[in-house]
Amino acid sequence: AVGNTGTGPRSVAQYRGATNLIDIDSNNTSAQQQISVLNGQLASAEAERAVAQARAAAGISATESPLLRDLLSQQAQLSAQRAGLASRYGPLHPDLARIDRQLADISSAVGTERGRIRASLAADLRVANERSGAIRSSLARAQGGLAAGNNA
Repeated sequence: AVGNTGTGPRSVAQYRGATNLIDIDSNNTSAQQQISVLNGQLASAEAERAVAQARAAAGISATESPLLRDLLSQQAQLSAQRAGLASRYGPLHPDLARIDRQLADISSAVGTERGRIRASLAADLRVANERSGAIRSSLARAQGGLAAGNNA
């Protein structure tokens, strides 16, 4: 029973397969390189996904869009003009109606721009999630191919 130690090549291959060990002496360098590249891509994709997720969670900032920043500035200026006219001439001054219409138009444009920004942030997050998922899938296939080669 000295010769039957269970350490033959088949036993070693089975053990490697059961424990997900990689045989670096085999001709798997191409698969190993691919896994290394995919791991780097995955790290980068996950970082991008985290940034997109943080931006989407943070919501909307006026600094995100020059248009939104300009609209909010116009809105503030018109509100100040309106307050000045109302306090000086009363609520029936004819320019107040014009300013109120302008403020309504700007408020609508602000809402539209905020919606566009939200949609853009959500799309960025969706793309980042899909990219990470695709890289994870490729990595799993490459690891599976390497494990199958090790079990052979």
